[in-house]
Amino acid sequence: MDESEIRLQAIETLQRRGWKLGEESKQQEISAILNELSIHQVELELQNEELRRAQVELEISRQRYFELYNLAPIGYLTFDRQGQILEVNLHAAELLGKPVTQLRGRALSSILSGEAIVVFLRHLNAVTSSSLPQQCRLSLPKSAGTLIYLELRSLPWLDEAGQIVGARTVMQDVSGRVKAEMEAHAFRERMNIFVTELRKKNEALQSAAELLRLRNQDLAQMAFATSHDLKAPLRTVASYTKHLVNAYRDQLDEDGHRLVSHIMRGLRQMDQVIEGLVSYGRLGSEGNPLVDLDLSQVFNDARRALKGDILESGAMITNDALPFVHGDGQQLKLLLQNLLDNSIKYRGHKSPLIHLSVRDSEKAGYYQFSLRDNGIGFDPKHAERAFRMFKRLNTHVEGTGIGLAQCQRIVQNHGGEIWVATQPNLGATFHFTLPKASFEFV
Repeated sequence: MDESEIRLQAIETLQRRGWKLGEESKQQEISAILNELSIHQVELELQNEELRRAQVELEISRQRYFELYNLAPIGYLTFDRQGQILEVNLHAAELLGKPVTQLRGRALSSILSGEAIVVFLRHLNAVTSSSLPQQCRLSLPKSAGTLIYLELRSLPWLDEAGQIVGARTVMQDVSGRVKAEMEAHAFRERMNIFVTELRKKNEALQSAAELLRLRNQDLAQMAFATSHDLKAPLRTVASYTKHLVNAYRDQLDEDGHRLVSHIMRGLRQMDQVIEGLVSYGRLGSEGNPLVDLDLSQVFNDARRALKGDILESGAMITNDALPFVHGDGQQLKLLLQNLLDNSIKYRGHKSPLIHLSVRDSEKAGYYQFSLRDNGIGFDPKHAERAFRMFKRLNTHVEGTGIGLAQCQRIVQNHGGEIWVATQPNLGATFHFTLPKASFEFV
């Protein structure tokens, strides 16, 4: 509006008020009013510009709100107290499997089914009856018979008077979390079943072990009693044989003395067998607690026990630096003594060359030891039989057939294994595993 238009409007306004244009004082007043109107016009223009800017900013804010609300990667809904959907964004509509236009003004319970309806109505009642946030989980059927799990977190919606008129809700797809929870629950159930079965088997194993211990104890007692009963007649036979030799020495010819020698040798061998049986029985029922010990010291003790045989045979015995192991010192001494004795006995016509080596076993927490000799060896097809009771692969050498069986029992008592690699006339190597000392795992 230009100045002339303002002037005309001002004159019309004055005329309506009964002013006359002819009066000089009135003309001055009109000029003052026109000036004032000009100022007001500028003010109005400034205000209009301010309003236009505010409208633009409001539109920008409205658009930003639309983008934040509708395009948010999480579902937003507004409910009235009856559960009717007043507002819903695109993501919530996608989760519910309906377009936004079909959801506005519709009760959420109308698209739910079964227990989900009860859960939602209970949730809505809790929200509208309390000022506290509430949470629930709904399941909806999807295609191919699967379910989608939705988590709802809601706050009361207040009007201007502070009254609760509904709920504002965040909706989120938690199907992945529910699946993981279900799998974890199923895994825990399986583990509980497994642990229960394992406990039962462990109890059965303990019962079997106790039964075996009692039977071994009975066997050891029986072996001791039997040895006593068997040795008594042996001593009698030996005593009468010695008396016979002393009384009729001059009357016995060469064959007679040879027969007496066979009798005494047989008695000694029988005595060794009886002692071996008693010792074998004790290996299953008696034993010291397993402790950490220096195997090199045990090996030296075994060598000292065979000092006479070593000197007589001219045996050369060497060994690697031997480690500490976890075991029964007495049993391990018997193990090494039997293996050394075996190598010395089956040496053939050569002086024995015996070496004990060690390395880490493939079984965690164990060493593998190998005792190698240059003796007569034997056919490898008999390797397993070598550890059976009374199985002697070479009858030309004195023995009881119990030593290697004792070795196997001792190694098994320590949770290890023993086996032999051999070839005829190429010696034998006995491999066995023993547990490492406990301090090596600290």
